[in-house]
Amino acid sequence: MRNSGKDSVDVSKYLVEVCRPCHNEIHRIWPHTELAKEYQTVDMLLEAPAIQPYLNWKRKRERTA
Repeated sequence: MRNSGKDSVDVSKYLVEVCRPCHNEIHRIWPHTELAKEYQTVDMLLEAPAIQPYLNWKRKRERTA
C-alpha cells in the first residue's frame, strides 16, 4: 500500500527547479513531507544548517570549474 501511515502533503505547490545534484542532495537530507512543512521557500532551504556543507562544497567547485 502506498503512503501507508505517513503524512500526506501536496508538494506540487512547493516545486522549484534545481540541478540534479542539488535535487539529490536535498532529498538525501529531507523527505518531501519535511520540505513541504519546514522549508516553504528557497531562502528557507538555503539558510538551513543541514545543507550548508553541501552549498560550501558546491560554491568552491563552481569557482574552480
